[in-house]
Amino acid sequence: MLTRQDYRHIVQEITGSLSMLDKDKTVLHFDGQPSVEKSGERERRQKDIEKRLKAIRIDLEKPTKHGRSIPRRVHRRIFNVFRPPPECLTQIQGELEAMGWKVCRCAFQADTYIGSCCQGSDEHGDCIAITRDNDLICFHGIWRVAMPVGPKRELMVFTKKDILEYLDLPSPLHLLLAAIVTSNDYGNGIRFCGIKTNVANVRG
Repeated sequence: MLTRQDYRHIVQEITGSLSMLDKDKTVLHFDGQPSVEKSGERERRQKDIEKRLKAIRIDLEKPTKHGRSIPRRVHRRIFNVFRPPPECLTQIQGELEAMGWKVCRCAFQADTYIGSCCQGSDEHGDCIAITRDNDLICFHGIWRVAMPVGPKRELMVFTKKDILEYLDLPSPLHLLLAAIVTSNDYGNGIRFCGIKTNVANVRG
């Protein structure tokens, strides 16, 4: 269980990232219960976390310089591998609501719920999904996503129109099909075929 101090630090991290957004026009979506469709991806991620934790433990056993208890190079890796428990997420959601943010506790996966909410939108609307999932732009109805990029993790907006032009795909459905047949959170895709090959095949 996280301490109160750790919990406040997490909230400060989140609100700092949200400072550029309008509370009245923003909805924060949180994952709900794990979906069966994503069980394979959850298992893969858990194995990856265990592997990274093992590497961190090995690094922590190495001698440190200047008497540091934890080497600086390890701090970021610990931060990246940390996953808050459900109780902490509940507290964070409540605190964000108390600050005036609109919070949506999705029944299952947030990405699919966001996709369903955007079904009626069009490319001329003002809806932007802020995410780290690079496949969210492939969802039907999502025309723009903002993603953190670069060393400073600054938000950059990507439009479906630009992606279609870059990939030389004739329609959003072609992009969706390419995403479906490529390995993603919900399936392994076509074996031995990456996104480049699949886009070419879909393009015909």
